[in-house]
This record gives sequence, structure tokens and C-alpha cells, in this order.
Amino acid sequence: MKTPTRLHDETARLGTELEVVAHFDLTPLLEQFGARVAVLRSSVDAGRHTLWLELDPTETDLDDAVRRYAAMIEALPEDVRRLWDTSLDRCLNTGIQAGRGPNGFALALSSASMSLEAAISTRHQFTVYPANGVRRAPTT
Repeated sequence: MKTPTRLHDETARLGTELEVVAHFDLTPLLEQFGARVAVLRSSVDAGRHTLWLELDPTETDLDDAVRRYAAMIEALPEDVRRLWDTSLDRCLNTGIQAGRGPNGFALALSSASMSLEAAISTRHQFTVYPANGVRRAPTT
């Protein structure tokens, strides 16, 4: 029997999340961001503090997301900026939902945005989600 699949019609950019991992409490960072973000995850596992945030309201495009996150980081008071700078990982993670079309999907990140990311010492990751939302079993 064939497993039913759920296909998305069009490939689309999803939101861009900010993900921070540290060996210390990230609450001061979250407090500085305030209502400009929504918390997706705030946890402590094996001594590592993890914070995943999304912009509120959400961004209009990829460059808007980078500009807004960078502005929040640049506006941090010195003591909280030190927390940011000494975190284990600082990542902007942009989701992409694969669809049945188009055959190609270009997602542009401007050189100005890349410069902003470098200035706040963050990496950018792109996560592509499958069109059918069903994981394949590993082959042996």
C-alpha cells in the first residue's frame, strides 16, 4: 500500500529565526529584545542554554530579517553585548519549504546583509523542508 503524501504547491521562504547557544543564562539577552521577538524555545540541556526567537511582527523578506536582528544586537548595552559575543553559537536560520514548483528557487541575501551578519559575528543557515513532509527511512 502506498503511503499518502502531502505536497506543497510552491516552494516558499519561511521565517528567519535567531538561535543562540551558551554556557550561561541568556535571559538578559531576551529581556533586551522584549516584544520585538517571540520565543520559540528557551531551554537548558546538559548545561547549555538555548534560545530560539522569531521576529514579531515577522519580517517582510530575508534582508529585512537580517537588518532587524542586527539592529537589535548593535543596540545591546555593553554587558549584554558581551554575553552575545561570548555565546557558543549565534545563528540566523532561514527556513525554506520545498514545493512542487518552480524548478528553481532563488533566495538572495544582499552583500549589505552579509556585512551586517559579519559585524554581529553570526552565521546564516538555510534549512530546507521536504515538499511532502514525510521522512524517508534510512537505507541500509
